Amino acid sequence: KKSATIKEKWFPLKINVARSDNSTSTMILFNENMTPGLDITYDAGFFGGDSDLKTYTRLVEDNGINFGIQCLPTQAFDDYIVPLGIETQKGGSITITIEDEDLPSGLSIVLEDKEKDVLLNMRTQQFAYSVGLDENTIASDRFFIHLSNSSSLSDNSISVNENSPGISV
Repeated sequence: KKSATIKEKWFPLKINVARSDNSTSTMILFNENMTPGLDITYDAGFFGGDSDLKTYTRLVEDNGINFGIQCLPTQAFDDYIVPLGIETQKGGSITITIEDEDLPSGLSIVLEDKEKDVLLNMRTQQFAYSVGLDENTIASDRFFIHLSNSSSLSDNSISVNENSPGISV
């Protein structure tokens, strides 16, 4: 008879990236036994996917590898900044959405688009962020997911836009 010595509760955050003709996603999973660095057998490297539209994350404690699944600790949902990579050969308008039903309601999830200087609360109802990307885009240092227990980014003293459920730029 097998018995679990650690009760494991997982909290998923799915990040979807869609274009009119294609879609892809990446996952961040939260568990009390994970770390901001590499969790062997839990964090899953990204191995290519669709050649035209790709999305992945980089570890909070970045090791230079793209991940399809990243695991983070739940302890107070510390302030994490997760790089979100998006690549497309065709370019065009993409839309970023999330699925976060099981995450604690007090957790702030903010999308940053450094190129457009945009910070948006992803937890508003019907959140969707649409933006145009050029052909052959490799945006590995443009988009970031900020996770914290507050509704603003204290390091930058920038208020998160709570009023707009979606934006197109």
